[in-house]
Amino acid sequence: MQARSSKRNGPIAALIAALMAVPLITGTLTVAGTDAAEPHSLRYEIEQLAWMAGHWIRHGDDGSSNEEVWLAPRGRLMPGLNREVSASGRSHFEFLRIEQRDDGRVVYVASPGGGPTTEFTLTRLVDQRAIFENPAHDFPRRLIYWREGDSLNARAEGEERGASRQLEYRWQLQQSD
Repeated sequence: MQARSSKRNGPIAALIAALMAVPLITGTLTVAGTDAAEPHSLRYEIEQLAWMAGHWIRHGDDGSSNEEVWLAPRGRLMPGLNREVSASGRSHFEFLRIEQRDDGRVVYVASPGGGPTTEFTLTRLVDQRAIFENPAHDFPRRLIYWREGDSLNARAEGEERGASRQLEYRWQLQQSD
């Protein structure tokens, strides 16, 4: 197709005609982890989660505390640890890691108390907000992390005994001494 320009149609009509001659590119855009076989899948890189790195802490008014530590991504791995200490002194910990898999997926792996692991795939990442999901797990099914200045926030969502449940955390960046 040839684009013509005349006084009547002008350069805009010529531009439109030229654009119409360009073949269209078709395909489906999907989020990584939803259809790995799709050739036009959107992929995330673990380095995009560097904003989570740091030593984050929350002190409760009752003397309890909760900490989450994330090392910066390096070598396709981002190790983490969560420690909760109640006002009575009882503690709970969870080994965490985020890893970039060979198939391109970014996966959050949790090991409560050092026990068996549960995996959550990164399904959405926008700016400093990440959503990890495992629809087959009861609680949590979804982990959402987001950063606001010197605060790291997390929400765990899912079902427990048939009822909807969620927990929310807000930690402050621990400054070095």
